[in-house]
Amino acid sequence: MKLTSREKKLLIVLVVAVLSWSYFNFLLSPQLGAISELKQQERNYQEELYKVETIVTSEAQVAERLLSITDKLEEKEVVFFHNLNQSQIILLLEGILEETELQIPQISFSPVVYQPLEDITMEVIGVRLSYEGNYTTLLDFLRAIRQQNKKIVLTNLSMARQEGDLLKGDMNLDFYGLPSNEGKGEAILSYNDYLKENPFIAMDGYGIPQEEDSSLEEETYYYNDSPVGNVSGEEETLARTETLYRFKDLDTFFVGHPKGIHGEITMVENSRATTHAIEIKYDFFRNRDENIANIVLEGDVFINKQPETLGLWVYAFEQSSHTMGLVLIDATGREVHLKMAGEIDWTGWRLVESPLPINITYPARIQRIYMESHQQDEKTKGQLILDTIEGLF
Repeated sequence: MKLTSREKKLLIVLVVAVLSWSYFNFLLSPQLGAISELKQQERNYQEELYKVETIVTSEAQVAERLLSITDKLEEKEVVFFHNLNQSQIILLLEGILEETELQIPQISFSPVVYQPLEDITMEVIGVRLSYEGNYTTLLDFLRAIRQQNKKIVLTNLSMARQEGDLLKGDMNLDFYGLPSNEGKGEAILSYNDYLKENPFIAMDGYGIPQEEDSSLEEETYYYNDSPVGNVSGEEETLARTETLYRFKDLDTFFVGHPKGIHGEITMVENSRATTHAIEIKYDFFRNRDENIANIVLEGDVFINKQPETLGLWVYAFEQSSHTMGLVLIDATGREVHLKMAGEIDWTGWRLVESPLPINITYPARIQRIYMESHQQDEKTKGQLILDTIEGLF
């Protein structure tokens, strides 16, 4: 069959159309789809990159803001107390009074109030002090308060002249602290438990021992000042011993003086006679004129009558020249320091004891246990286990 010229042209057109269609559908169209998909991926990656850059920028801003807030908090922590409580104030005032001759026969605390200061709500504890002394000792005390690196505000001061150059009066101090991380908790120690309007009247059922010379009475007493405290064996005291306190719960806390001293208290099972005891690890970091590590008892541990001695069971891991002692607060609010051991010259368990003065007004409260070192001490660290506090009656 012979094709005409027209038919040949139509056939050629058909073949070209079929090839063009095949090229578009099988070659060009997939390529165009791939290009479109790649462009969409590119747009997606650009969006992700923008989000990442935004996050990085935000993190940098947040980090800068956090650093600014941290700097502000550090500045405030230098000026204000941290986790302010009554026991912290008591130890601070005690340190100031040791440097002055002003007498403070009575101290009382007001409830914590919350006062806004800039963008932070501060905790404020008011303290009322009754004082006795001359004008020079009063100025020394006020100067020592002003030299503290924490915010303490004198809100009221009254004075009345007595015989000679003696002054008596009251003052109100406000202590400012940063809010506690644990919320608005109650104060740990309360002096209202043992202060009375007239400190010279004994509590019901107890009498005040008579003294031949009342001039020997002082605000703070120190006893058993020998190089090593009295040590006795368990066989000698067991029949006449009464257990006053067992460290069965972690109801103690650490306070260092000065404040740079570090300490940690934990419960352990390495007990002499009970199931639990407490272990204290403290570090003075460097030698100073005075380093004190205090274990403050949160609970009410009272002594209701006059014992012959007080004893403390102590496990020493190593020997040191650190001094150990107890601090009591009697019914008139006066401190009594009992030196239990002039140095830690043993390892293992030992009962260290100290006699008590006869002019304590009972009931007396065991406030704290302390370890103390001085500038000449070679060791700055200590590790002890404390089991029980006993009285020999």
